[in-house]
Amino acid sequence: MVVDQLNIAEGKTKVLGNVLANLGAHGKSVLTVGGAINDLGRRHGSKLKNLKILQSRDLNVYDLLWCETLVVTQEALGEIQELWG
Repeated sequence: MVVDQLNIAEGKTKVLGNVLANLGAHGKSVLTVGGAINDLGRRHGSKLKNLKILQSRDLNVYDLLWCETLVVTQEALGEIQELWG
């Protein structure tokens, strides 16, 4: 799914988990690419075992096959298209 950005306002892992659940990703492996999650969310997202957070330049086939849900920003989508053709 393509999003503008996921801004996590409150510094709690549970809040990030609820945001991902609202996106329909509860209990699934989630890969976020680009700036989809802000710095606060990134810090707390490291505690979620089913979440990987990558920059578009670090995207690889293994992680794409690993995830059940891909969350990418519009900006990162453009970068991916430039990198991968």
